[in-house]
Amino acid sequence: MAEYFNNLTLMRKIFLLLSLSVMITIFLFSNENSAQSSMTSKGIANYIVSVFFPDLESRTLTEQKEIIGTVTHIVRKLAHFSIYALLGFFMCLGVGKGRFLSLNSVISLDLCFLYACTDEMHQLFVAGRSGEFRDIIIDTLGSCVGIIISALICRLFCRIFKKELPQ
Repeated sequence: MAEYFNNLTLMRKIFLLLSLSVMITIFLFSNENSAQSSMTSKGIANYIVSVFFPDLESRTLTEQKEIIGTVTHIVRKLAHFSIYALLGFFMCLGVGKGRFLSLNSVISLDLCFLYACTDEMHQLFVAGRSGEFRDIIIDTLGSCVGIIISALICRLFCRIFKKELPQ
C-alpha cells in the first residue's frame, strides 16, 4: 500500500487526502446523536423557511409544522447527497483517470457505496439514530453525480489545455 501511494502524482495524493477528510467529516456527522443531528438540520431548515416562507407565522400551527418538517427532511437528504457527491468527486480524481466509464470510476463508485454502507451501519450504534437503506441509495447517487462532474471537469481541462485524457 505504501508503495502504491509513493507512485501517485501529487495531485492524486491531494485528492485522496481530500477524500479521506470528507470521510472523516461524514463519520463525525454520523456520530452525532439524534438530538444533535436534529438541531443541526433544524437550524438550517429554519433559515431556509424564513427565506422562502416569510409569512409562516400567519399560517396555522399544523401548516407551520408540516412546512418545517418537510424542509428539514429535504435538508437532511440533500446533505447526504451533496457530501457524497463531494466524496465521489474527490475519490474519482484520486483513484480515477478522468473518464466516467472506466474501471477506476467504477472502483471509485464502489468505494463510495461501501463507505455509505459502513456509515449507515455505524449509525445503528449511535443513540437515537438508525441506518437507512434509502440513505445508502441517496449517498451512492450523490457519489455518482460527483464522479460524473469530475469526469466532465477533466474533459473540459483537457480541451482547454489541448491534452488527451490519460488512458
